[in-house]
Order: sequence, then C-alpha cells, then structure tokens
Amino acid sequence: MDFEKLRKFDTLSESQNALVEMGFKEQFDTRDGKICALGTHKSYHPDELFILADKRFEGISNPGDNMILYAIEAKDGTRGTMVDNIGGADTSQDPDLIKAIPMKSDHKGN
Repeated sequence: MDFEKLRKFDTLSESQNALVEMGFKEQFDTRDGKICALGTHKSYHPDELFILADKRFEGISNPGDNMILYAIEAKDGTRGTMVDNIGGADTSQDPDLIKAIPMKSDHKGN
C-alpha cells in the first residue's frame, strides 16, 4: 500500500479522508489499558496491531494544535486511524500503549 500520497495533504481531515478511501474506516482510541475500535467495540492489545504509517501536523500559532495521525491495521484485518495531539500539556491517547504498537517494517511515515 502506498502511503507516500499522505505527504501531499496539508490537513488532518484530508489525510483521514484519503485513508478512509484506502479502507481505513475504523477509529481507534486508547481506553483502560487497551486500544479500542470505536465502531465495532473490539478491544486490542498493542501486539495485535501494527502502525503502517504516521503523519504529523503542526499548528501554526499554537503548539497545542500539533497532531499525529496513525494508520493502523489489526491482525484480524481491521483497519483504521488514531489521532493524538502532541506537544501540548496532555495527549489524548495513552502514550505507552501507542509506543507498544509495533511499526511495520515497510513504514514510510513522516
């Protein structure tokens, strides 16, 4: 899968829309020590997932607007995205859980 085209998008919403078109329809979130698929209500441990790509977005005037978008695939074939704010006081996701998700070896995020 070619994630290089994500680099051409300037906004989070453009990148998310492109990923949805590529089949990444689920939304993932960290809750209670697990990664949850919000649509199917499935819960995953980090070792059941792979980060296939990531894309950072930097806020122009506010460091709290810095975001990162992850393209994630579960071993059961579920594909979706996770968004996290970075650089601010608080992140919206559990950073330890995100760090525990392995990166696919052909990762080409930025």
